[in-house]
Order: sequence, then structure tokens, then C-alpha cells
Amino acid sequence: MHKTLVPLLTLALGVLGGCQATKPPPQTAVPPSVRPEPVIFVSDMASEMGFHYTEDPRGFLELRLGPDAVVLTPGSRRAMVNGHKFYMVHPCLKMGDNFALRTGDARMLRQHVRGEQGRPGHLARPAAPVQPQVAPLPARWAPRVVARHWRHIVIHHTVTSRGSVGFLDQIHRARGFDSLGYHFVIGNGTGAGDGEVQVGSRWAAQQVGAHTRVDPSDDNYWNRNSIGIVLVGDFTQTRPSRRQMDSLVLLVRTLENRFQIAPEGVIPHRAVKDTLCPGPRFPWAELQQRLR
Repeated sequence: MHKTLVPLLTLALGVLGGCQATKPPPQTAVPPSVRPEPVIFVSDMASEMGFHYTEDPRGFLELRLGPDAVVLTPGSRRAMVNGHKFYMVHPCLKMGDNFALRTGDARMLRQHVRGEQGRPGHLARPAAPVQPQVAPLPARWAPRVVARHWRHIVIHHTVTSRGSVGFLDQIHRARGFDSLGYHFVIGNGTGAGDGEVQVGSRWAAQQVGAHTRVDPSDDNYWNRNSIGIVLVGDFTQTRPSRRQMDSLVLLVRTLENRFQIAPEGVIPHRAVKDTLCPGPRFPWAELQQRLR
């Protein structure tokens, strides 16, 4: 019996040994190579969409066409489309002297813009936009440089009994501003004539305003896109004068026509920020009625 078991044991060991000999050696797992998603330069995307592409001196990238505005921040995933914030999958890339987006994020941006263009009340325009015929600004209100593409007008009051461009400029500089934050000042007869429209330095140079900063995360949208008009007076206590209202109506109508600003683009400061400005005694319903 012993002589019978030995050959069987030898055979079994040989089979096991043969299996072990033919087993492939273990290998270290190598992850499959991931091909990065292609990119598209922001300037090229703007051209494809028919948008104007600019780089703001403070680092923002802007794509604009008529009432539409896309704002990107290099190195950030955040984007603003007409003031509405959303987040891309990847940050905006710095590539040499240019900026680029992953193609998927560029596709998302296009979809957001199309969604804005399709919303009720949006200004319709042809696929190949035609510049509307608009009257030039009167010489006294014309800026010294090429005008920006303004989308809104924000109305304020000074909450002071007197004021003028020079007076308010001093106040704003004392608060740390580089100059008067508004674009236009309408006097009440104290420091400037009653109903006199004074032009601020920001308007002359077509600089962004410093009058409607909502919160640090809004990419300064309202200051970058809105013309700031302030009426001298405290309209928590009194109403603006008749001459102030007449001048305001004329100024707003002129700016609406020149920059193709829709009626809903003219708003009180309180519409976008937690404030009473331009005051509970400001006749907003009257202004809207006169602007129709």
C-alpha cells in the first residue's frame, strides 16, 4: 500500500507544481491613462458666440452682446451670466497670454446664455445683431472716451440736504473711494442748481461705478453694469423737487435710448440691496409712469 501511495503523491505534487509554474507573476496595477478634456480659449468662444471679449484691468474677463454679459474670473470656477452666479466644473485656466475653459464648461456657459436669451422680457435680437439707430448723447453729457455697454440705471438719494459733484466727491474720497462713486448728480439748489445735472468724473472716463456693491461675491456686477444717478436730498423726509424730477426723466430717457436699456433696467437702489434708498418719499410710481 505504501508503494502505491508514493507515485500518486508524486503525481499530485507534480500537477500542483506545474500549476504554480504556469501562473503569471503578480503585476502592479497601472491606472489607465486619462486624456484631459480639450480646452477652448475664452476669446475664441466669444467670437463663436458673436460676443465682444474684453479683459478688465482688475482681472475679470467679460463677454458682452447687447443686454447679455458673461463675467469670468481667472483661476476660479465661478461665472456670472447677467448677474446670476453659477459654478463650472473646472476653473478658468491661464494658458500663456490667453485664458481657456474646458469644452464642457464652455458648453455650460453657452446653455446659460441661451437660457437668459429665452427668458420672458429679454430683449429679442436677430442672430446677426444690427446696431440700432440711437441718438447721440448731448454734448454736455457725452463722455470723453468710448462708452461702455451699460445695462442698468440705478437711482439713489444723497441723504443730505445739500450737495454737488464737488461736495460729494470730497465725502467719498474721505471714505476711501478714489473719486465720486456716482456717474451723475442732480442738484436741488444747494451747491448746484435746482434740477442741474452734473457729470461725475467716472462718467467722463467711463469707469465702473462705486454706488451699488451688493456683496463681495457678486463680482461687482451692479457697479460694472449700472449707471449711478443720485439726486441731492433726503427722501426719507422730503420729496425731490419738480425740477429734479423733470431732469431725472430727461436724463434717464436719454440714457435708455442711447444704451438700449429696457424699462425694467431702471431700478431704485433698494431693488438690489437691503436699503431704503432712494427713500420712501421718492415718487417711484410717478417716475415709472413718466418714463412710459
